[in-house]
Amino acid sequence: MKQFKIITVGDSMVGKTSIIKKFIENTFVDDIAQPTIGFDFRHKNVELEEGGQVKLFVWDTAGQEKYRHIAKQYYKDT
Repeated sequence: MKQFKIITVGDSMVGKTSIIKKFIENTFVDDIAQPTIGFDFRHKNVELEEGGQVKLFVWDTAGQEKYRHIAKQYYKDT
């Protein structure tokens, strides 16, 4: 099974976590109470129309300026 790494980047409180939750869990939360600290990691197997599957590793990075140097470590292989 092929694997792909996806990383979300952007400013704090813009909806990165909400978009990931919608994709992974098919739920939408528009009022996340706590911002992501450092990073969060989830995965999902996706069926392809032409058959087979791919595994997606989705990384949710913190948008706060103080975590930007940490996020850069996770850009490798994206």
